[in-house]
Amino acid sequence: MSSEKYKFNNGKLEINIRNSWKTIEFTGYEFLEVIGKGANGVVVKAKHQITERIDAIKIWLPHKKSKNGKVSEEQYLREVRKISKLKDKNIVTIYDAKILQNEGVYMCAMEYIDGKSLKEWIKDDHNISNRIKICKEILKTVENYQKAGIIHGDLHGGNIIIDTELHIHIIDFGTSLFGHDNQSKERESNFIYDLVKKIMKDEFKTEFFSIKNYDISSEIKYKDDTRRYEPLLVTRTMLQFIKLRDIKYQTVKMTDRDVLIEYCENIAKGIYFNLNKVYLELLSWSNRDLVNKIFPIALYKNIDITIFNPIKMDDLEELEYTTLYIYYEIFKNCKKHISINDSKEHYMETYHRFLSEEEYNDYINDLYEFECKSYVEYRRHLTTICDEEKLYGRERKVRSILADLIENYYGNEFIYVLYEIWQRLNEIRLNEKLHNEIMSMQETQKII
Repeated sequence: MSSEKYKFNNGKLEINIRNSWKTIEFTGYEFLEVIGKGANGVVVKAKHQITERIDAIKIWLPHKKSKNGKVSEEQYLREVRKISKLKDKNIVTIYDAKILQNEGVYMCAMEYIDGKSLKEWIKDDHNISNRIKICKEILKTVENYQKAGIIHGDLHGGNIIIDTELHIHIIDFGTSLFGHDNQSKERESNFIYDLVKKIMKDEFKTEFFSIKNYDISSEIKYKDDTRRYEPLLVTRTMLQFIKLRDIKYQTVKMTDRDVLIEYCENIAKGIYFNLNKVYLELLSWSNRDLVNKIFPIALYKNIDITIFNPIKMDDLEELEYTTLYIYYEIFKNCKKHISINDSKEHYMETYHRFLSEEEYNDYINDLYEFECKSYVEYRRHLTTICDEEKLYGRERKVRSILADLIENYYGNEFIYVLYEIWQRLNEIRLNEKLHNEIMSMQETQKII
């Protein structure tokens, strides 16, 4: 039984399919040379016979883990169609795609990029400005395709090409055709973190993040393992980190109030920063008096704005229900340590026109009395004691009670809780099942 997967000689490509060698051709192209190979496929440099344009032909090799050694046609079509619609100058353009039905072979013709792989580029001594530029381009491109619901699955330095004008091009999305969705997502998160670390070298700050990489082949044991987190959120955090580094190397020393506020804005838009470590590092290259005076207030305001400034009314309704769900989660974790009397006193001083003391007592006692797994479950309880007309009004008041109670309880530490609310908000929005469950409460309210 031959272990070879393909043979290439004098422009002729043969693939081993179930121990039988089959000649593979792509109509309209002349194969020139093999320019890439891996476990899942082979890439051939080819010339279009009419236009004489040089392209790259990717052929997915028969896969031993898939049924009948074939790639799923449904998956193949889904991925190729998604990628072909991206229209991103930093993702190779797909010109054509073919399926050889009888052989179970899948191919696509795509843009050929003349350049150097990121893996090779990193070996050279590039200045910090160029490394930041490359990182930004990669992360913005990755964010773009991830927002479209695509996971690359094998985003290492060999699958990113740096052209002669110092622009990046991401190639070979084929790995996403194999394995399980969760497995591909885990790899993506790990690879994104690793790419930024390798490009930035000594400028990468592991301590800046509340997540970190572990061996990709190891079991996922730890809460901070990047593989536990959505790739899009890891990408956005890394993109904000690169923006922070860019500010530092353009500024040298932080002495300007407006630049400091911009710095805080970038921290706030990140998802998984360790705020204390970011602050301490900032002090090392800044005017300390300026930072100590401005940073806490500016960071708090920027996190608050990032969370609570929706553009559309529909966004506002979504935000109300999702944050209500999060507030209830936080309340469940700390309610045993909260003084109801202190909380009531603080609330009534601030919101006495919004809610009577009698209502406050009724609502807070009910929150304590009924143990529910989530706010969705607690809301089902509310529907048994409130008529439909009063339900929305009560929910608004419960939300204000929980928000005030949490802020009052945590005091000066509330900025960390606010940042955790931002993290959780992002995670829920990417958890389709949970988000739909929360949004079903909003739909119920519209019916009412």
